[in-house]
Amino acid sequence: MPERSSFPADFDSAMQHMEEIRQNAEQTLTTYLEVQEELGAEVTEVQSDDGTITVTLDANGDLATLSIADEIMRLKGNLTPKIIAVVEEAFATHALRQADIAQRMFDNLDLSTATASGLSSEAVTRARDNLNSQ
Repeated sequence: MPERSSFPADFDSAMQHMEEIRQNAEQTLTTYLEVQEELGAEVTEVQSDDGTITVTLDANGDLATLSIADEIMRLKGNLTPKIIAVVEEAFATHALRQADIAQRMFDNLDLSTATASGLSSEAVTRARDNLNSQ
C-alpha cells in the first residue's frame, strides 16, 4: 500500500470536503432534533381583547380548551362570531409559531408567508402581535 505522501494532493482536499459534509450533516441533524422538540412542546393560549374567551391549543394544534366567562354568556347578541375569531387567532398564532420554528430547517423558504396565505388577514395580524409580545 502506498504511503500517504504518495497520494495526490487532491486526496487531502477530498478528505477535507468529506469532513465538512459530515459536520454539516451532524449540524443539520442537531437542528432537526431541536426543531422537533420545540414543535412538540408548544402550547398556544389566546384570549379575546376583553378576556372573556380563552382558547388553548395543544402542541399538535388541536383545541384543548375553550373557556367562556359567565358574564359574556349573559350578554344579548351573537356570541358565535366572537368565539370563531378567537379560535382563528389561536390557530393562526400556533401555525405562525410552528412556521417560525421550522424556518430554521429551510433557510431558502419563507414558511411564515406561505402559512399566513391560508389564514384570514385579521387573524394573522393578531397572531403576529401575540408572537411579538411573547
